[in-house]
Amino acid sequence: MKKTACSLLLCLTLSSASAQTHNFSVVDSLFDANRALFNGKVVCMLKHNDTLIYYKEMGGIDSTSNGLIASVSKTFAGITILKLAQEGLLTLDDSLGMYKPRATTLGKGATTIRQNFSHTGGWFANTTFHADNRLNLQQAVDSIIEYDPFIYIPGQKFKYSGVSMHTSGAIAEIVTGQDWNTIFSTSISSPLNLNNSFFCLGQNNPRIAGGMCSNPSDLMKLGDFIAKNGRNNLGVQVIDSLWMSELWKDQTNRAPQLTGVYPYNPANNNPYNADTIYYGFGNWLDIYNPNTQYQEQISADGAFGSVVWVNRCTNMTGVIFTKIPTRYTDVFPLWYQIMDVFRNSVPNTCSGVLDVDKIGKPTYNIYPNPSQGMIHIEGPKYTIRKIKIFSLSGQLLGEKYLTNDENTISISELADGFYVLKIETNKQAVFKKIVLRR
Repeated sequence: MKKTACSLLLCLTLSSASAQTHNFSVVDSLFDANRALFNGKVVCMLKHNDTLIYYKEMGGIDSTSNGLIASVSKTFAGITILKLAQEGLLTLDDSLGMYKPRATTLGKGATTIRQNFSHTGGWFANTTFHADNRLNLQQAVDSIIEYDPFIYIPGQKFKYSGVSMHTSGAIAEIVTGQDWNTIFSTSISSPLNLNNSFFCLGQNNPRIAGGMCSNPSDLMKLGDFIAKNGRNNLGVQVIDSLWMSELWKDQTNRAPQLTGVYPYNPANNNPYNADTIYYGFGNWLDIYNPNTQYQEQISADGAFGSVVWVNRCTNMTGVIFTKIPTRYTDVFPLWYQIMDVFRNSVPNTCSGVLDVDKIGKPTYNIYPNPSQGMIHIEGPKYTIRKIKIFSLSGQLLGEKYLTNDENTISISELADGFYVLKIETNKQAVFKKIVLRR
């Protein structure tokens, strides 16, 4: 029997979504007129206010069709790292040299996880080591450290690369004692019920930045998870919204871009006429409103033509999935044009409003880290109620109440090693990984 236009669940959802209020015939026409760009095979799904309002499939693929998603993998990997950061197993500002001393010896140790997940880590570009299936992930990263060139000081420039995220995957294995595939499955795949998403390129040496297979249904789950600030479809808060907010921040500090896959001054999907599109934590920062200083939309884009985007000012989450082998630079302008049609079909609820709650919760700077015995806490300290320190295994080692004029604690009684600092405030709990080294 021929497949129906969408799965039964999707059809029922779509039919109850008052889809008649939206006329997307322009989108249909754009898909039909440009079949050659994507070999006639595509699935497009759009949700508004968590309700499916558009679904299209062409060329014999549907929402369950699996395929390589290339750099959309970066967002899955970035969220996995954020989960480990929430658990206190690492911090985004941990350096590679903390875990791979050889990197420090070779002058590459200062590059951090945050920089490496925003393509500002200092690396040249892609390498043969991250795709060498004769190696495991640790061996691949050791080879990258040994042989791949560093071309700029970390944090000073942006160069799109898969090398940098590979190094952070090795750190994740070190701090958890697990292989990357297990980390992803436990931290993200299982809680999000991603039954068809896995790192399919490289078993022992998984391609952290571009080696995933997935399908449109699972990609929509990723978009939903981002739109719901870290809650899965069952309402479980898998990752705290504080950590999810890292996806919406410019992690590059407007660093000059040496190379990137996002076009300069894009004609579409660019309502504020930005000349440069910057980068978050494994994702692109598509639409930034310079008037309200608010990041309205982010996306995960892949070289084989698939994209997931979340716009929190139109409450829209979208997926376009295709399987083109090359020339994604031709197909993405079409995708951006389609995104414009979708975005303009509903009001912008953020227009002209600076939403402080959505910009992010208070953050804290812990220094020096590594510490020789004293820890200083910089931030909105008036909200701090208590400081607790834990071992990496979760054992409570000490706690201290702070008054408004205090911002320093001593950890000199502890042995050298890694610890987790928990900052309890009147609204939230913030975890920071610290290192004691004398």
